[in-house]
Amino acid sequence: MEVGYRVAAPWWGRGIATEMASALVGVARDRLGLEEIVAFTLPFNLASRRVMEKSGFAYERDIEWAGLPHVLYRWRLTRE
Repeated sequence: MEVGYRVAAPWWGRGIATEMASALVGVARDRLGLEEIVAFTLPFNLASRRVMEKSGFAYERDIEWAGLPHVLYRWRLTRE
């Protein structure tokens, strides 16, 4: 399962993408019962990478998607 988010440029830098990504993680975990989800972006999209990290995703590896290099992040449910 993949999580995605998009925010119009005038709204960048306000924490909206982080709120969306975090809410989607909550839905995936609490309502769908998923134990892991992925997200990816272009390597130079540092803002999106930071959103993923703040939402609990961890960098996993470099990938190619649509003929372009991307970075893959994964969120995993941690059981204690």
